[in-house]
Amino acid sequence: MTNQETLIQEIQDEIAADMSERQSVIESAQAKDKEIQARMDRGEIGISHGSDNVVALLMFMLATVVTLLALFFVFQINPAHYQP
Repeated sequence: MTNQETLIQEIQDEIAADMSERQSVIESAQAKDKEIQARMDRGEIGISHGSDNVVALLMFMLATVVTLLALFFVFQINPAHYQP
């Protein structure tokens, strides 16, 4: 075999090894996906029980307070300045 044929054979071997590795990754991902789908069908995951809405509201309120405090500090807004 010439040097070029050897290189071609090495590349083909690497491609074959990579393809088998990719296939195994795809199969494991599909198995995990089937497990997740089964858990969703049983109602274990993916269903809102109402607590996420409360957490979202608390996070929004906290973000609003922090933003207002940051604006007060950055622009030095002091309500005492606006009193007659």
